[in-house]
Amino acid sequence: PIVAIIDSFTGEYTETTPGDEQNKKKRFATLSAVEMEPSQDGSGPAVVKLTGVGRVLLYDYFSSKDAGITEEEVELENILKLIQEYDKEYEDIEDEQEEDDHDDDDDFPVVMASFDVILDDSSILVNQSTKHQDATVDRVSSVHAITELYRTANKVYRLHEDRKKIVAGLKAAEERLLLGKERMYENCDIEYEDCDGLGVLSDGVDFLPNEVEAVEITTGTARLSPLAQMENYGFGSFGILSTIPDLTRELALYLESYYSPSHREREEYDAEIASFIAFRCLEEYVDPSDIAAAMLTPSATERLNMAYDLMMRHREELNELVKMISDDLYECGDDCKDLW
Repeated sequence: PIVAIIDSFTGEYTETTPGDEQNKKKRFATLSAVEMEPSQDGSGPAVVKLTGVGRVLLYDYFSSKDAGITEEEVELENILKLIQEYDKEYEDIEDEQEEDDHDDDDDFPVVMASFDVILDDSSILVNQSTKHQDATVDRVSSVHAITELYRTANKVYRLHEDRKKIVAGLKAAEERLLLGKERMYENCDIEYEDCDGLGVLSDGVDFLPNEVEAVEITTGTARLSPLAQMENYGFGSFGILSTIPDLTRELALYLESYYSPSHREREEYDAEIASFIAFRCLEEYVDPSDIAAAMLTPSATERLNMAYDLMMRHREELNELVKMISDDLYECGDDCKDLW
C-alpha cells in the first residue's frame, strides 16, 4: 500500500488549481510505499519501512468510515495501527488503548483523498505531445537543457566526493591527534634534584601526585566546532560509503514499479532522482526547511543547484575544521600532510 505523509515543514503549502471553478485548495504531501521487514534476528516484531516514491497535491478528502472499507483499506488500516503503536506520543496512553481495543467507535480511520502527482518541470522537450509543450515552449532547446542539467549534476557528484575525502581525513586526524597527545603526556617526565635531602629523609617516598594519569586527553580545539558534534562531521551515514550515481541507480531500480517505462526512459530521469539523493546525503547537516524547499521545487536543475550551494557551504566549514585540527596536530609534532 501507499500512504501520503504530511510533515510540519511542507504541510502548510497549498496550491489552487488554475481554472478550477470550485477553487479547490490542494495540500502538498509525500507518497510513501509501506513495507513490512522482519527483525534482524527473526524473533522480534516486524519493522515498518516507509520509502518515498513521489510528491503529490491532495484534495477531496473523505474518511473510510463514511465510504465503507474495502479489503485493501482494511490492510492499510492494520498497517496504520501498527505505525501508531510505534509512535512515541502514544506510549503514555498505551493502557487506555488496550482497554478500548474492542470498542468499534475508537477504530483508527483511514482518511483518503484524490491527488495530482507533481513531476519536475525540467524544461526538456521529450516529444511534441501537449503533455510536455507547456514546460518547453519559448524556453531552451532540449540539448542545452540536458547539458545544463547534467553539468550541474556532475558538479554535485564531485563535491560529494570531496566532502567524503575531507571527512575521512578528519576522522583519521582525530585518531592521530589522540595518539599524539597520549604520547606527549607519557613522555612528559620531569626530573627533580634532591637539593635539600628531603628525598633521603622520606625514604624515597614520592610526594608528587601522578597528575599525568588525571589529565583527560581531548582532541583539541577542533572539538569546539558544531560540526564535530554531528555524525561524521555533518555528513551523516547515508552516502558516506557510496557515490551519488551508485545510490541513484539503486533507487531507480526500486522506483521501476511506480513509474511508467516512458517516464523512466527520459534523459533527465536519472538526474531528477540524483537531485533527491543529494539532499538525502545532506539531511544530517541542513535544516529541515531546506529539505522542504527542495521537495517543493519543481525543477531538478534548481534542486541540484540548491544542493550544490549547501554542499559548498559544508565543505567550507569542513576546511575550517581542517585548519583547526591541523594546528593541534602540528603542536604534537605531526605535519599531517598526508591526510588531505
